[in-house]
Amino acid sequence: MYKIGIIGSSENTQIFNAVGISPYKEGEEYAVIFITEDAYEENLDFIKECDDKSTPAIIVLPSSGESRGIGLENVRRSIERAVGADIL
Repeated sequence: MYKIGIIGSSENTQIFNAVGISPYKEGEEYAVIFITEDAYEENLDFIKECDDKSTPAIIVLPSSGESRGIGLENVRRSIERAVGADIL
């Protein structure tokens, strides 16, 4: 059975544990993995591996503090890839 996981610092992920989203563990199957912006750059190789697969879907969340816009940029790229143009 697929799970929903999260990657990020404990201060940014604790709230997700309360609703049943557990920290990502290698070797388990995930349908969705949330990743905080602060952990995004550290995990680029893993994210690129996932881009070529149907699962897991990688969703970038803003970290505590100011957002760097990584999540919006990923949505923009996904829409452009699906539609063929940047409509945002």
